Amino acid sequence: MIIIGGDAPRLQRAFRNLIDNSIKYSEGQGAIRILIDQNDLEVIIKISDEGMGIPAEELPFIFDPFYRGTHTITKEGSGLGLAEVKTIIAAHGGRITVESELGKGSVFMIYLPKNQQ
Repeated sequence: MIIIGGDAPRLQRAFRNLIDNSIKYSEGQGAIRILIDQNDLEVIIKISDEGMGIPAEELPFIFDPFYRGTHTITKEGSGLGLAEVKTIIAAHGGRITVESELGKGSVFMIYLPKNQQ
């Protein structure tokens, strides 16, 4: 069994934000996958989509508050979602990374410490 300790409503908000973004930027095309794995120290949650992807030059900024990428200006949003996700994950001792290719999709990877029991 995989156990993550933390503030359940805040973690739920972070995961929901990432899943909602995957749906929004996939525009109903392709699959959205959620994979959960673990190693000795952490739980790894991967949320991937086959959406529009993120240009490489924008990747360093996507977790900044109010940042809106050039390909997202036609989509509704405030630019706060990913910044909030990063804050929530960091508050739980974790980290978030992203791999993306324009036109092919994105993979967001969340690493959270395992609950040692």
